[in-house]
Amino acid sequence: MRTDDPRDPINQLYGEHDHALNQLQILRSTGRSMVSEGVSPERLARFRYAVSFLDHDVRVHNEWEENHLFPLIELYTGPGGPCSVMRAEHRSLWDTYGAIGPALLKVESGTADRGSVEHLAFLADSVVDLLSGHIAKENEILFPMARRMLGLADLDKLVAARPPA
Repeated sequence: MRTDDPRDPINQLYGEHDHALNQLQILRSTGRSMVSEGVSPERLARFRYAVSFLDHDVRVHNEWEENHLFPLIELYTGPGGPCSVMRAEHRSLWDTYGAIGPALLKVESGTADRGSVEHLAFLADSVVDLLSGHIAKENEILFPMARRMLGLADLDKLVAARPPA
């Protein structure tokens, strides 16, 4: 559940998720269009931008959750609860994401065959599926739970921990 306060740290996380979901759509559609319509400089640029967004913005987002939000939630749930599942999903996402770089370099080299482009699109779909499912769990379960558990002092800690925009 979102509030009307744009400074609310949970709202900010929801907003970051919205932006990530938009980039994931680009990643999926561009990967698939490279398979069906061919690799072009424009498609590669769109794909590369989405990959760069994941590598920076989503990575920073995940690290912030792990370093600031999850420890506060775990004060109420204890270790081994939903935050441990979220951390494991972060690791799975980054393990899968790690294969995109070498596959993208091969496609960008101009020497890739159709199988290489299909492999890149498959990896993109895998990352999209993992991260979309993860975001849904956080949006529908973890963030509402955090809203119920965290007090004003906890939210103030989260606000103080947010990097400048």
